Amino acid sequence: MSDNVIIERFDFAKTYNGLRQFDCNHDLINRFVKKSMKKQVENDYSAAYILLDLNNQERFIGFYTITTFSIQKSTFEIPLKSSPSSVPVFRIIMLGVDKKYANRGYGSKLLKHCFKLVLRASEEVGAKGLYLDAEDKKHEWYKKLGFEAINSPDKDTNIMPMFISTDTIRDALC
Repeated sequence: MSDNVIIERFDFAKTYNGLRQFDCNHDLINRFVKKSMKKQVENDYSAAYILLDLNNQERFIGFYTITTFSIQKSTFEIPLKSSPSSVPVFRIIMLGVDKKYANRGYGSKLLKHCFKLVLRASEEVGAKGLYLDAEDKKHEWYKKLGFEAINSPDKDTNIMPMFISTDTIRDALC
């Protein structure tokens, strides 16, 4: 893994080297990066954090987007203690790493950055954890990182809602 990568907040006014060539082998994510991410960030629907390869002219090699969200208490198969009916969380909308940089730990690096962001923000405004919808090929990867399924996968898409609490994040980072 190259040690010469940085994560920075996506600036919609900036042009990024390699953004138009980004390919993570997932059509929906590729289209999002090229057509929607800038608009989402510019309109304050989400924030994006990007991974840049400093050894390759600050090439755009990965990203994640995050926003606020809430989950109905009834969604959790295992109820949360003393929670309101609508549980405040952060949500990862998209996460991707260019296929040329795959299997180097960059997805985990982005997620660790996200974990730290969630902890800082939840201390300021209050949130119970981090939510995402995991595709079937990523269920096990997210489980290894501490996420738990909060409901069964969708029968048609096999997308599984997953959650990690701020307590679990804090324990993982310590």
